[in-house]
Amino acid sequence: MDKSRVSKTCILGDRSTSDVIVHLRNRDSRLEWFYCHSSVLSEKSKFFAAYIVLDSWDSVRTALGVLRAAISLQCDEIIQSCIQYLEAIPWEDKEEEEILNAVSKLGPIAMPILARIQPVDLNATKNVLLSAIRFATSSTESHPPFSDDLKISAQGASRVHVSGR
Repeated sequence: MDKSRVSKTCILGDRSTSDVIVHLRNRDSRLEWFYCHSSVLSEKSKFFAAYIVLDSWDSVRTALGVLRAAISLQCDEIIQSCIQYLEAIPWEDKEEEEILNAVSKLGPIAMPILARIQPVDLNATKNVLLSAIRFATSSTESHPPFSDDLKISAQGASRVHVSGR
């Protein structure tokens, strides 16, 4: 599509062709209405580009539909916006499987959602804790900002039994 042609047909204030109304307060706190075009706002402003995309989704189902289309069309920015939206909103258990199917092959970009869905690996958590305790108890020197208090706490914690599933 020829963007110069679109810009010529999009006139600020033209109610017949506008698809967005921007409300601004003037100095007297009165609302001013501007009839605008989402294509122009999105092209000229990062704020409106993000706002218009995020505001267009009203449910998990809508966001998943947009995400699937964005994946098919390889639209990285829209994929990222979908991931951020899905990460931020609550979803039902029945929607979780659909979300997992949609994002499972996206790689690192989907980590925020995958971390929310997949359970924490208790063995990995236990290993990190045990490594920290071993480091603190085996150290012969003081390591700022770690003090002797850390070593004493770690020695006390080493007597506590940590079990995994």
